[in-house]
Amino acid sequence: RCGEGVPTERGGLGGRFAPAAAVNSGGVVVGQAHLPDNVTHHAFAWRNGVLTDLGTFGGASSTAVDVNDRGEILGHAQDASGQWAAFIAGESGGLSRLMDFPDHHFASAINQRGDVVGTTQFSSYLYARGTMTILEQIPEVQAAGWFLLFPMDINDRGWIVGWGLR
Repeated sequence: RCGEGVPTERGGLGGRFAPAAAVNSGGVVVGQAHLPDNVTHHAFAWRNGVLTDLGTFGGASSTAVDVNDRGEILGHAQDASGQWAAFIAGESGGLSRLMDFPDHHFASAINQRGDVVGTTQFSSYLYARGTMTILEQIPEVQAAGWFLLFPMDINDRGWIVGWGLR
């Protein structure tokens, strides 16, 4: 983190690496930090010199990928069976599953409204106001010949950017 032109060490969770993924306008930094075994990693939130381990859904690892200005932290975490599921959390933790979806699903980005884009094992999605839309099933997407999309970000107007195959 570099605020006011001064690099700031935020620490980690005992492992060798702790890469940051995103920062909001309030200075909340999120990412993943390796545990002492340097294999498993947990999502973290860092604010005002305090690093918080956000935990998992009972599995080995988790990753935080984005944070909006409302302090909603987005990521994905493993459960006890090893299944990955997208989550929303606050700065102090308390992971909540983004949605009830049977396959692995990963989060990519969240906007200020709380709209989320991400991927499942076989498709991509927009999760907005409690509804999941499979992006590859949108008629205009199909008509343009796209069959596999990888959304990377979503702005406050709902515009999604990423890449795909057609």
